[in-house]
Amino acid sequence: MATRPVGFGIRAFLLAATPLAFLGGTQVTLLSGHTDTFWAWTIALPISAIFIGASFLATSVLFAWGLTQREWIRVRAVVSGGPFVTVGLLVATLRHDGEFHGPVGVIWVEAYVFAVPAFFAAAVHQLSLPGRDRPVQDRLPAWLRGALGIQALIMLAWGALLFARPGHSGDVWAWPLAPLAAEAIAAWLLGIGGSAAYIALRGDREDMPGPALSYVVLGTVWIGGAIFGGDAFHNGLDAVLYVLFALSVIAVGVAGATLSHRERRYAPAPRG
Repeated sequence: MATRPVGFGIRAFLLAATPLAFLGGTQVTLLSGHTDTFWAWTIALPISAIFIGASFLATSVLFAWGLTQREWIRVRAVVSGGPFVTVGLLVATLRHDGEFHGPVGVIWVEAYVFAVPAFFAAAVHQLSLPGRDRPVQDRLPAWLRGALGIQALIMLAWGALLFARPGHSGDVWAWPLAPLAAEAIAAWLLGIGGSAAYIALRGDREDMPGPALSYVVLGTVWIGGAIFGGDAFHNGLDAVLYVLFALSVIAVGVAGATLSHRERRYAPAPRG
């Protein structure tokens, strides 16, 4: 039986989401101090805006990689965190719909109201396609899987705590967060953590090239946020722990990208 291809629905979702994620991430990151005018809602602290922007930018890299793949099993790693992010951001949007303003606010609300059913409809269609999914042939090194797994657990725990107690986010997060920002960051942590958990559990080297590049972008922009908005941290220990975690994300990304490059996994797939 032939391998299961990427369906029209998933490819269309990636085609639409990739430029939107890049543009949104660029805008909120570069204009993190002016979200009252240039973002969907006002984010009080630039470091929060940059954190959200990092998530969008990393996702655009991940989705762009997914668009180069033709087999569903390769794209599954790309969209594995999608349910957490889309549902989480939709819930946050509906809970705080009065905080959105301007044209970007309108685009945000409409995008997430339609994104969730569109994503799940595409997923259902994808799973109905005939074909087989390749089994794991080359396992990731145990240390790399372990590092991904630990990071996944930390992000999932942070995301769950923030979503459960958005009004008390200062108890579990490194800087103060308004409820909407707390829930948005929680959704991204759950999504990124879910994707990292999938890759760690499956342990397939073929899943690593795109996520590795995405991880490098994510950690690097997180560090940038700490540099430009570091006065928002509760204390020096929170700042150190945050930076160390961001550095660990970069390290895992660089290790995964180096491994993928050495094994020529970034080379264009042969046509067949």
